[in-house]
Amino acid sequence: MQCWRTTIIFSTFLGMGSAPCLAQSPEPEHLAGASSIGAWAGLARHSPGGPFGTSAGDDLAIVAVRLTRTLHRSSHWSLDYSADLVPAAWVSPSPDADLLAVPPCNPNDTTCVARLSFAGRRAILGFGAAPLGLQLRLAPSGRVQPFFTASAGGLWFHEPVPSERAGRFNFTAEVGAGALCHVTRTLGVIAGYKLQHISNGGTRSYNPGIDNNLFYLGLTRPMGAASPRGW
Repeated sequence: MQCWRTTIIFSTFLGMGSAPCLAQSPEPEHLAGASSIGAWAGLARHSPGGPFGTSAGDDLAIVAVRLTRTLHRSSHWSLDYSADLVPAAWVSPSPDADLLAVPPCNPNDTTCVARLSFAGRRAILGFGAAPLGLQLRLAPSGRVQPFFTASAGGLWFHEPVPSERAGRFNFTAEVGAGALCHVTRTLGVIAGYKLQHISNGGTRSYNPGIDNNLFYLGLTRPMGAASPRGW
């Protein structure tokens, strides 16, 4: 009888000690320091020619790798640092006629000989990065997490973009919004929109600039042993 009493008392205490563990969520909270890596691809058709860039009718396709690291996280929102490496970007300027001075002619000279350069639509390849990025995620513990982004960087193209008188190097600045959806514990899908501005920043005498309505899709996953809801 004494043995049975000891067994019952021991089992009761064991069950009380295990109850808090059983009540814990299978997906623990993730605080600052959680990181994720992913890739995305986007497409923008027929740049509208404003409000900041004057070049209209240009197309853009871009492929990027994204690294994200959480800076601060609460139960309602998360502030993340993000950096994009862009191994390939293609700009297809709209067909346009461009009046160019023939060297060594002075463009301000009324007797200057000029030639008419007509550029057909073609894809101009470039690469670059956007290392300065911030992302604000809402409901960081939810399966679907809306977010807002802002970033800046640069792209280098094999030819001047979007005109022969513009430079090969262009700065980029963008703001946007989207959503992160957790498909599995180790895989998420991102979808979003960016208003992206590309221009040489006045480093050349001619700076038309391009404004892109960029829509993109991508995949992301946590790095290390991170909880998927903590990205």
